[in-house]
Amino acid sequence: MAGAGDGGAGAGGQPLPFKEALFCFFVSIATILGTGILALPVKLYECGFGPFVVTFLFALLAQTGVVWLMVEILQRAEHRMAHSASGPQASPSLHSLAAMYLARPIRFVFNLSAMVHFVSLLIGYVLAWSKAFCQLAGCEDRVVITPFVIVFTAAIVIFNKQLQPLVTTLTFIKCVMLIVMVGVVGYIGSKADIDPSTSWPAMGSPFLIGTIALGGVVNVMPVLYERIPKSSTAIRQFRSSVTAGVAVCWALNILW
Repeated sequence: MAGAGDGGAGAGGQPLPFKEALFCFFVSIATILGTGILALPVKLYECGFGPFVVTFLFALLAQTGVVWLMVEILQRAEHRMAHSASGPQASPSLHSLAAMYLARPIRFVFNLSAMVHFVSLLIGYVLAWSKAFCQLAGCEDRVVITPFVIVFTAAIVIFNKQLQPLVTTLTFIKCVMLIVMVGVVGYIGSKADIDPSTSWPAMGSPFLIGTIALGGVVNVMPVLYERIPKSSTAIRQFRSSVTAGVAVCWALNILW
């Protein structure tokens, strides 16, 4: 895995700063944890806990493989960009990766798919936040959606770097709140008079939603990769930080 990438990385063993490693770890968690985890119990009900753990373990192995493969691709792409032209080169992005490795028709489909994916994802978060806020505040969501989009989009565009430590802190709070909710739900479930059932033939039922609940981190890895020192040590630590984020999300989903 480290062959071509480490050759393209800077010489030496400059480590990844702890602050950056923590940032990559929590951003990975924030990217993965979303609506998928909330939908898992609906599908889990059809097969039971045991079959779900088996299918979800395959999802963990697949996502770990995707993370390691993406790190390798980013290193190869950076090495190729550095030797293709003179002058400073930008870090690899999803668009540049498509331009380097895909034929023109497939490249167009990939870029279009990426745009649709990110736009639909952002729309989902906007609607979810607006609905949740309006239910707590007792107001119409149509009044909240537009100001929410304008204010927070402007804040992210203008104060991107200043907000990054806040995103890390809020992600940590989000994980703590999720763990608390897992405990509360577990306590309530222990008081409910329901006999759990297991159906191995239905073990494929939660597979799709499981991949959604554990996927998505590869979309932000090019952005995170841009922040790290290009040494073999830092790249290994970056890969470990993202992989650890995937593993923590897997454990949180299992507990949930």
